[in-house]
Amino acid sequence: MDNLSEKMSLNEANAPVSPETYSFGMFTLRRKYDNLTPSELSALISVNAFVAIYLISCFSSLINISTNISELGGLTHRICEILDSLKGNDSASEAELIRNSRMRLKSRTSGDTSDPVIELQNVTFCAPRDSKILVSNISLQLSFGNNLLITGKSSSGKTSLFRVIKGLWPIEEGKITRKLPFQPSLIFFLPQHPLLTDGSLFEQIVYPLELAKDTKPKDEDIDSILSFIKYVELEHVLLKAGLFDKVDWNWYDVLSPGECQRLSFVRLFCHKPRMAFLDEATSALDMELEEKLYKKCSELGMTIISIGHRSSLVKFHDSFLHLDGVAGWTLSSEPRTDVS
Repeated sequence: MDNLSEKMSLNEANAPVSPETYSFGMFTLRRKYDNLTPSELSALISVNAFVAIYLISCFSSLINISTNISELGGLTHRICEILDSLKGNDSASEAELIRNSRMRLKSRTSGDTSDPVIELQNVTFCAPRDSKILVSNISLQLSFGNNLLITGKSSSGKTSLFRVIKGLWPIEEGKITRKLPFQPSLIFFLPQHPLLTDGSLFEQIVYPLELAKDTKPKDEDIDSILSFIKYVELEHVLLKAGLFDKVDWNWYDVLSPGECQRLSFVRLFCHKPRMAFLDEATSALDMELEEKLYKKCSELGMTIISIGHRSSLVKFHDSFLHLDGVAGWTLSSEPRTDVS
């Protein structure tokens, strides 16, 4: 390569200055590199091609890094908003927060089943930072013992309605009355893609609660959990991970979507809430297993508020709410012929 560089320098120094020298394309190459052998010219082209490809790769990396930085900036902003909200909510003492996060598999209070647990009065809402109205002027009462199936096409506001009920999203107009706290033993939300944490299989099941330090669950609680694992057909996961053994894997990498949903139902059965909100919680399961899980919810005395598309869900519900996708809605005691 040193001889090649010397020849290039000599050629450039001895080349006469003429308009042809400054022309483009093969004319310039022919005059500038006339004295190079074919092998030397091939080597020169290879070197320049490598440099060009390397520069393109560097620019592509810069573009990818800028995209990742933008996503990180958005996530950081959301985390800061959450921290600001937590700092503003100082009504509960630290001891009370710790006590409420501990695992307590206790019997549920009976309460009055005639009054609505959650009531929406002329509620209108849209997605945050979006002016498009998803559902307008909806009035709805959710009471114990009345199972509700919510249907509608994609992006019609079904999951958004759950977020509004939970209080994650603000409303534009109307009023929402919640008469019970969102505690696992009372009201439980089960998403389509359940949240799995680091830790043992037992920790996945009792989430969002945790076992108090230096304590062990009662034998009857363990027996109940084991029976639920068998009921949802996850014995192979129990054999692989154990119940209390620490694991070094990511649960999302180990479990299929269907297994994740079955594990989330073990979590639901373990907490035995009085009212459960199921957001397409059986979408990755076959209809036979879906029916089995819904029957167990009924046996445990849960009131079910479901989002779903399958007609097989109709028989497990008493009322039917349909969102039409243009901010309208209909509530009926009879199912629609097209559940979608």
